[in-house]
Amino acid sequence: MPKAFKFALDPAPGQAENLTRQAGAVRWAFKNALGMKVAAHQQGCTQMQAPVDGGVPEKGARRRVRVNVAPPYPAGV
Repeated sequence: MPKAFKFALDPAPGQAENLTRQAGAVRWAFKNALGMKVAAHQQGCTQMQAPVDGGVPEKGARRRVRVNVAPPYPAGV
């Protein structure tokens, strides 16, 4: 039978500030990555529509379209 454990965080004031800062950074990273993924999906749908309108089957158009999800890193990174 599985056991469950409950843990409570009781950080010191400095630790609470660091936890809050970390949570904000994680939230920003997730939203940024999600935004890039949504933008790439929309770009892919837009690029795929032209061949489909030209008579190419959707499955074939999906194979032809390539979208870069992540932007290129700036120089020096």
